[in-house]
Amino acid sequence: HRGDCRCWRACGDGVGLSLGLDPAERLGFGGLGNVEGMAMRIALIILLTIAIGLGLYVRLAPVNPEHWHAMPDDVDTRGLTGGAMRVIDAPEGGLEQLHAIIVATPRTKVLAGNADEGLVTYVTRSLVVGFPDYTTVRIVETRVEIYGRSRFGRSDFGVNAARIDG
Repeated sequence: HRGDCRCWRACGDGVGLSLGLDPAERLGFGGLGNVEGMAMRIALIILLTIAIGLGLYVRLAPVNPEHWHAMPDDVDTRGLTGGAMRVIDAPEGGLEQLHAIIVATPRTKVLAGNADEGLVTYVTRSLVVGFPDYTTVRIVETRVEIYGRSRFGRSDFGVNAARIDG
């Protein structure tokens, strides 16, 4: 078949149907020589492998519930780097009412504790990548302390404060 063919056709050389395009052109690297095209493909494969690996790590990294199922001693209403704290008046139903609202939040599940104990930690994952954020809720006398923080990165871009303030 002729190398300049740019349409589907039957080739007379026993190969069958052929698009007639150089493999580099089919991948969008037309005009690059074989060495440059191969280097570009290898770089693309490496980047995709790294992105997939990081995505899998974010979703599958082991979690130590004891590490996340804790509250600092000095909880008050404030923003944090990578999280937020809030103190609110306890609802009449205690933690059970708040617990029902939290577990109804999409992509949220209980990591440790329960409403009867007065201390519950939840994990909520972001929609696309699945980054985990941990929110611990504690009832102390007539108030509820809420501590939300992200696991990865320095900033949560205000996501935890927005979730808590709901």
